[in-house]
Amino acid sequence: MAANWSTSTNRKRSSEGHQHGFKKKTKPNNNTPWNKNLATSLPRELKACKFAESRAAEITALTKNVEHIGSCRVVFQKLPRHLRRRAMSHNIKRLPRRVQEPAKIEYEVRPQNGGKKPSRKHRRRPKNLLIDYYRRQRKIKWLETHIWHAKRFHMGEKWGYRLAVRPTDRSYRACYRASANHCLLQDVSYECCIEVIGGVDLIKTTFTHLMTVDTGTTIGGAAVINGNRMGYNVLYHYDQYPYKAIGKVCFLWKPNDNNNGVDRQLWIWCHPSYYQETWREITQAFKTDDLELENKMVDDCPFDQQVQVGNVQITSLKDNLIKFRLTGALSQTILIDALKPADVQSKEAVKYWWQTYYDNDINISQHKHQIAGWTDLMSCQSPAEVSPNMVLSLTVRDPRLSIPDIKTKVKPNLDGLTTTDTKNVVSSPVVAQSPLWDVSIRKDVKSTKLSEAELNKLRSNQAVPGTPLILGDAESRIPIILIQRPGQRDSSSHSISRHGFGSGWDIIVPSGWGMAFHIAFMYRGCRAGGLQEAESLAAEMGHFYMPLDFPETVAGQAEQAKISVALEEKYKRYPPDKKPNFVKLGTASPFSQPFESLNEAWRIKHEKIGGVDEAKNRELNVLRNKRVLRLIAKTIEQKSKMLTSKSIAQNLNACMKQLENLIKDSVNTLVPVQIKMDSRGLPLRCAGLYIPNLDDLSKIKQDRKYGGPKEKPHPDPNKNKSKDKKQRNSEFKASKVGLDENDRSVIGFMNSGRFIFGQGQGSGIAFCSLIGLYHLIKSIPQGDKLRVLVRNPSSLQYRFASVVILV
Repeated sequence: MAANWSTSTNRKRSSEGHQHGFKKKTKPNNNTPWNKNLATSLPRELKACKFAESRAAEITALTKNVEHIGSCRVVFQKLPRHLRRRAMSHNIKRLPRRVQEPAKIEYEVRPQNGGKKPSRKHRRRPKNLLIDYYRRQRKIKWLETHIWHAKRFHMGEKWGYRLAVRPTDRSYRACYRASANHCLLQDVSYECCIEVIGGVDLIKTTFTHLMTVDTGTTIGGAAVINGNRMGYNVLYHYDQYPYKAIGKVCFLWKPNDNNNGVDRQLWIWCHPSYYQETWREITQAFKTDDLELENKMVDDCPFDQQVQVGNVQITSLKDNLIKFRLTGALSQTILIDALKPADVQSKEAVKYWWQTYYDNDINISQHKHQIAGWTDLMSCQSPAEVSPNMVLSLTVRDPRLSIPDIKTKVKPNLDGLTTTDTKNVVSSPVVAQSPLWDVSIRKDVKSTKLSEAELNKLRSNQAVPGTPLILGDAESRIPIILIQRPGQRDSSSHSISRHGFGSGWDIIVPSGWGMAFHIAFMYRGCRAGGLQEAESLAAEMGHFYMPLDFPETVAGQAEQAKISVALEEKYKRYPPDKKPNFVKLGTASPFSQPFESLNEAWRIKHEKIGGVDEAKNRELNVLRNKRVLRLIAKTIEQKSKMLTSKSIAQNLNACMKQLENLIKDSVNTLVPVQIKMDSRGLPLRCAGLYIPNLDDLSKIKQDRKYGGPKEKPHPDPNKNKSKDKKQRNSEFKASKVGLDENDRSVIGFMNSGRFIFGQGQGSGIAFCSLIGLYHLIKSIPQGDKLRVLVRNPSSLQYRFASVVILV
């Protein structure tokens, strides 16, 4: 089959025809006014079959794209808008004939209700909504307050949960004011709890291999063993301290019930990012001499079940307890108004858990002591006045029965307030004894809860609308545990915030009651916060934020890697003229902190000076020993004093010698420090900390408003090369700047930084090389304040900042 070639074919089609095998003209046509060279290149005829074969792949791809244009999911969406009719949605014959057959196939393969999607009215029924909610939680777990937060917060998937990240109303400053002067409410039920039941001596002995008194209160500490205070410490792998840290945990003993029994209960809370690591390490720590049992524990360790290891029973209480965190001066007032002690005396037949539990003179006496302790705490104006980390148990009424009709802001009653010694409240573990420790009681409290529909029906049957419901014994009694958080206790110049900031209460309630207590708190003036507010609150208080501020742990490194990848991908999306050139800026690592390379560089420098014990060179670790951290802080303090007496010089020499001995054993150690900007500047993540030279220090002495020196621009070897996107990214990785190629020596990197409202300046947490910090202390003249230079990854400007050791 052939077709005559039109004489009006242009040059482009002529070249295409020649490329695909068209037959050329052998004789030029002298009658045409064309150029002879052009005329001789035109084909005489077109072979349609051969042309179609050569374009088969393009035609197939074009057909596929037309069929899926606009990512259409159904046939109706593929029609042009002017052909769409409402009747087509329920009558296939209204569609054009060419798409009726595909529409029939789509209708037949629809899975629900024989091919017809249920109506919205059917889907929105409470029973069907609940089924759908359970289906959506198969992979990602929801908290009990998820639906409330999902309507008001930006949600994100973190650590196996769907959590509230930040409010949608942009209330960053409002949440800070709430935590400072009012009350900030956070649902921290994602924190995982592990229960250990066994002999006290065995538990204490085992946890000495996982914890140390150098980093905090241990399991067997005298302050926490009675169960009237919460303890905090850093968990390590078995006998690996100071290396292989797992993360920070908090723990609480069940108060001794004077039954002279050997076994005690212990609850351990940890962050969900290292829950599995914590569970595995605790179960393996209680190993026995049976090799088969030991191997089974290692290989088949369940994370959400009960495990019997010798004489110790380990149970996962993950997602079985609800935990709320109230922060602020009014948190005490809100709790007093929302939590009403319940009447637990009944003369009717035994039907509910509390009738059985309180059918005992000892338990009744404990309940009365708890009410008395709660009454004494009502005289405190702020939670900061309460004994630190104290534990108080209560059995309270259903909070839904005393909820206000409208949202109100509860104000403290200052009339008749007297100073109360709260230490007497926690002198006995009686006030900390709670029925919440019993698993059967927790189940009964959840199963006997009146539903919202039942409560609303009882309210509608009230003779006078709006009057309080009196249910008698049918009203639920809920056991809860309150734990005080001291917040910022140090009011010296080393703290970044005022005394008492961040204090509040943690409330532990049984599962199934999350929304009831959450709404009760919100209706009394609380402001809800998410993960962003939790991180901001930790920064304001100068505390570590888990797991981001634990770079030596597996969970911390994984979190850092996620942030680094996200920052690098964001950087690659920008064109070259809209993003900083890190090669010119001399930034070695703009998206991550190369702590291992930093320690290695300083180890080589120190070897040339004094030498290092190679046998002690081990993996990366962060200095958490409070005694050693106080030693470094004391050395900095002695260095800042003028040598007016021999005692000051002797103390300084002694401290410096101890630091030198410490360096020989800890060359790969990082020191956690707090960076506080002297004047201008905001330290950002991955910003470098540098040692100032004598010229920098003299200028800042002469002029306090001196902004700091500037780094000289570095040469870019790829400046005149190709600007292809893939090649630019590969060139960026190949042109990394070394840590020692800047004008000043780097000793550490910022881990997190932001503007701190409490001090009105930029501040953050950083980690410095121990050797680098030692050289910084030596380089500062005697009597000067310890300062570093901070430079952000995308800037050449150095800024002065003070250094505070985080103990």
